[in-house]
Amino acid sequence: MSDYFAPRTTAGAQRSIKSVLVSKEALFNVDMSIARFFFDTCTPINAVNSVYFQKMVDAIVVVGPGYKTPKYNQLRTNLLGSMKKEVELLVSSYRSVWEERGCTIMADGWQDWSNRLLINFLVYCKRDTTFVRSIDASDIVKDATTICKLFVELVEWVGKIMSFIW
Repeated sequence: MSDYFAPRTTAGAQRSIKSVLVSKEALFNVDMSIARFFFDTCTPINAVNSVYFQKMVDAIVVVGPGYKTPKYNQLRTNLLGSMKKEVELLVSSYRSVWEERGCTIMADGWQDWSNRLLINFLVYCKRDTTFVRSIDASDIVKDATTICKLFVELVEWVGKIMSFIW
């Protein structure tokens, strides 16, 4: 049954008769175009598991065959700036939950392939976990005082908190 109904891109959207009659060869060609992009750009294949992957494809389908993708500079300037604002609004909405219900500040230290010590800082609340920042701690003294200073900076940025997890 699901073969006959496409995911809805807008409320009430139905699959067109043309799309129902698309040949297996045409579908294979579309799949190959997607695969070719992934392999050519060395994009990790698990990117297809992103909640935004199918949304991106659906948005392109809605615009239709004449759609022209954003250019390199558009992605690295205007669209990046717009995405930053979107993320800031999302984090701002989380901050109100942090203030209302409290949150947990977490840190995770690890070494990358070039032996740099990296520390990721995250804030957890019942709504979601938010990545806040990552620091390269390779050149800093790894003692309790330094780690506490890093947490103090984060606590000041977050506001009231409930607990720490290290």
